[in-house]
Amino acid sequence: SGKAAEGQLMLPSDLALMDDPNMRALVELYATDEEAFFEDFAAAFSKLQEFGMSPKRAPQTNAGAYEYVRHLLKELITEKKCGPILIRLSWHDAGTWDASDGSGGPRACMRHGAGEAGFAANTGLDIARGLLQPICDRYQGKFTVADLWSLAAVVAVEVMGGPVVPWRPGRQDAGPAAYKPLIT
Repeated sequence: SGKAAEGQLMLPSDLALMDDPNMRALVELYATDEEAFFEDFAAAFSKLQEFGMSPKRAPQTNAGAYEYVRHLLKELITEKKCGPILIRLSWHDAGTWDASDGSGGPRACMRHGAGEAGFAANTGLDIARGLLQPICDRYQGKFTVADLWSLAAVVAVEVMGGPVVPWRPGRQDAGPAAYKPLIT
């Protein structure tokens, strides 16, 4: 059974990692093999970032712009130490879902005042949006906000010492009408 060290709190999800035999096997593998963890993380995070995208590859018409934006993001993340909040923004954006029409995934819903941005779980993500806004403004029309948020997260993972996460453009931005309140 998993036990917290003196003075540490363990959430039920932490305990499950040690108590569930399937999860424990992964914990033990990843504890001894960082390369396996990085490989599996990169594949899973890439899959999350592409949720809702067409399986066809988007044309790389802005390959040079993307590389320059990667450079700008690396500078931002290094200077502001904002990698974790950029990953959190992208993670929460990828977790959006509208059961009424089956849409969801990374589509930059939280850039609109209503809806996702106001959910308690997204508190503080306005900071990440603010950090990325100058780049969004500079490259408006060249690629989507959803692509920028996703790219920011994969660059942050890399800058902070994680694996290179496979990434491709092609996410579509949701319009303000995409927000449908759960309770009216």
